[in-house]
Amino acid sequence: RINDNCSVFLAVMLHWHGAFGAGLPEASTAFAPLSVRRKALRAGWRFVGEVNRMQAFTKPGKALCHLKWDDGWRVFAGASTKKKMQEVADEFSLTWLT
Repeated sequence: RINDNCSVFLAVMLHWHGAFGAGLPEASTAFAPLSVRRKALRAGWRFVGEVNRMQAFTKPGKALCHLKWDDGWRVFAGASTKKKMQEVADEFSLTWLT
């Protein structure tokens, strides 16, 4: 649990909104294998939770959601600045699609 006053579902959906729903100023998506989940945990990302097989992770100013999309496994990420978005791409060796 990320917060004792917030359900896992709500916490994950807030991160999804940040990464995909324009809740953060910067957002994009990239293809990413399942191994990104282990890498996130090893790199100090906090695990928010899992809803419908989508896992959400967080670092200050950053949201990361990983799930199977129509065309394969993807990361959807959002950040408070362009610099932080670039840090996400660099950390996971991602090439943003949008």
